[in-house]
Amino acid sequence: MSKVSYEEYKAAKNYAPTGCLLLDLAVGGGLGLGFPYGKMVNIVGDKSSGKTFLSWEIVAANFYKYKKHLKWNYDDAEEGDTFNTKKLYGTDLKNHDNSFSQTSDTVEEFDGNTSLFLKEIRSVNQRGIYVEDSLDGLSDADKEKQEKEFEKMAATGKGKDGAGSYNTGTASHLSKQYFRTKAGKLSKKKVLLIIVSQVRENLNAGMFGKKLYRAGGKAMDFYAHTCLWLYTSIKIKKGGRKVGDDIIGAKTVGVVVKAVTEKSKTPRPYRECYFSIYFDYGIDNIGSCLDYLYDLRGKDGKLLKAAKNIPWDQSGVDKTWKNIQAWIKEIGVYEEIREAKKEDTGKKNLSREWVEDYIEKTPDLKAKADEYFGVGIDRDSLIALIEDDDKMYEEMERRTIDKWESEEEAVQSNRKRKYS
Repeated sequence: MSKVSYEEYKAAKNYAPTGCLLLDLAVGGGLGLGFPYGKMVNIVGDKSSGKTFLSWEIVAANFYKYKKHLKWNYDDAEEGDTFNTKKLYGTDLKNHDNSFSQTSDTVEEFDGNTSLFLKEIRSVNQRGIYVEDSLDGLSDADKEKQEKEFEKMAATGKGKDGAGSYNTGTASHLSKQYFRTKAGKLSKKKVLLIIVSQVRENLNAGMFGKKLYRAGGKAMDFYAHTCLWLYTSIKIKKGGRKVGDDIIGAKTVGVVVKAVTEKSKTPRPYRECYFSIYFDYGIDNIGSCLDYLYDLRGKDGKLLKAAKNIPWDQSGVDKTWKNIQAWIKEIGVYEEIREAKKEDTGKKNLSREWVEDYIEKTPDLKAKADEYFGVGIDRDSLIALIEDDDKMYEEMERRTIDKWESEEEAVQSNRKRKYS
């Protein structure tokens, strides 16, 4: 597959943006930006991993893209949604005229509400988004049958929370009734169905079995276009006071989330990315793109010191860790820096963060680095500039897509076609 251009991505039709360009690239699989309309997708994650935030962000992003041509239903089965969409997105999406506003208690009601929502999509120009948050909040209408299943599992020692007992009736209904009858209608009506699932621990996994699972059974894996798993990488904290080497009293204001496409019916499955969520703002698309473009976060998700000096103007060489190492060797200070590292820490092995900190504290070296890599700007200041400049925002998108596609191109097999 050849490299996909910015223009090709932006021109792709019938794709629902997620509010995060990196995530759009991951779930688009080389075909478009975002999730494809007319399909069912499953968003899976533990508590506080951003499932509900992402779902509302998708609704908001598509509302501002399609306006009156979008209808949506946020089916809050768990009755735990406390999001203020007016404050976050400038529009009360929960009480908007285009909101269907139906809630399901049982999987059968969910089935019926989806059918009613599909009937609301009457024009070929309309698109729809139905969010079920979450599948775990739905029960079976046949309570007696469900209780008998629980009793059966308890008798075998597995209990209600065992892997074999969790939402068995729901999985059966989805497999035999729901997915089989809805798949074609979703496609015809251009409706994106988002099913949110909680992560459960598989107590019977053993040594080699999968430790985590979610409701829905094999039917979910079979019918879902994409299964997106979200994992909290770190909590973003601000404020507090410094006591010795520790920060005391810092407030958690957001999270960095790792997103992985565990299943994707695209030419590029198993893609992953990181994005940031701020509780009072939503998904930080600009910050997430900059973190990706300039490798600003370490393996633990924490911001590196490189975030204080980003060479946005591209007047010099691309400031990657590989290029930094090559440069300090080229100007003959590599061993000098290694000795300084040994004197400071007792070890000679270099890390990007330590080297950049050393360069910042060495005036002559800092001047040479600015000349070679270009004068940088700190992350927060750059985010503010991009927010106020449409051309810079588009340039950020272009660079993000170009880097993503260059990385995709680098891992292609480039084999000769077998049949031609």
